[in-house]
Amino acid sequence: MSSLSRDTVKRLTILYLVGQFTDGVFGNYRFQKFLYFAEKESIMRPFEFSHTQYGQYSLDARTCLDQLKSMGHIEVLPLPDANKTQGKLVLTARSDFNKYRTAVQAISHSLRQAIDDIIEKYQYIPNTKLKSVAHADAAFRETVHGQVILSENLPTAIETTLPDDDCEELELALNPRFVAAMHKIADGLSSVDFDIDQVRKVDSFL
Repeated sequence: MSSLSRDTVKRLTILYLVGQFTDGVFGNYRFQKFLYFAEKESIMRPFEFSHTQYGQYSLDARTCLDQLKSMGHIEVLPLPDANKTQGKLVLTARSDFNKYRTAVQAISHSLRQAIDDIIEKYQYIPNTKLKSVAHADAAFRETVHGQVILSENLPTAIETTLPDDDCEELELALNPRFVAAMHKIADGLSSVDFDIDQVRKVDSFL
């Protein structure tokens, strides 16, 4: 059976959650809360969440989100109210969503279903109501600032029913170092005065 690394599963979870919203995730607060409530109902828990002044918060999830932005998989678009301090999170390539959905389903049906259910339940409630729900959460009320509310439970490698080739493709596409290296190569090639006619002339002498 094939497998995916822990970090790739984390990034796939975020990509699927963001892509499941019909019009993007409106702000980081909603992103954190939807991810928390989905993970709470899932057998598989990719991220650790702590009790903070902003409610349930995962620094690990924020780091993964920033990596996905830097790799170009997620972008931040202006909100309708022109709030310059926030934005809505959307998939850069909407056409990749089916690939992420298939991958998450192959990793954990429980996690995919939990994400679907929590978005269906809370997608359209305002932030004021979402904040009330978050602060009424029993696990949050039973902890104090700085304490862990939910712990991550991912192993180093996660078995999946995906074909090996699909796993390899996902590992590369969602690896920040690999993507950064490919960008550097592309930038380097674009700055070189490359003449294919000269290459053909050289090749004709070989």
